[in-house]
Amino acid sequence: MTTMTTGAVPTDRVYTDIDSWLGLAPEGRLGDEALRVGVTETVTEDTCVVCVELPRIDTMIEAGEPCALIWTVPLSLTAVYAPISGRVTAVNATVRDDPGIVARDPFHGGWLFAVSPTAGSSTAGLLTACEYEDHVKR
Repeated sequence: MTTMTTGAVPTDRVYTDIDSWLGLAPEGRLGDEALRVGVTETVTEDTCVVCVELPRIDTMIEAGEPCALIWTVPLSLTAVYAPISGRVTAVNATVRDDPGIVARDPFHGGWLFAVSPTAGSSTAGLLTACEYEDHVKR
């Protein structure tokens, strides 16, 4: 069960200051399993998502680097930046078939891909749900 704050930002994940999120393993740690990555509703607010370009499975991604693209109408292209470094282990096929799910359900059905963290990956520099909510309000 996902824990939510009053602002509806799930507390079971961490966030970048550029609106992507990383789901955490139980007890708020990285763990050994692959972790889901997605974007917050801030990315798709007042738009219609028409296409999502996801990284290929087995691609290595680097924290802070662009790794996916989201096209919206009115015409806009948004880069999704990797919250941690690791190997992409899965992509959400539903997002390819129904890109609008990224806007309708960004924290659950609209997740983008899963990443297995590389050794030494860390959540240092990522925001808690409360910190992210404060960041968005500014």
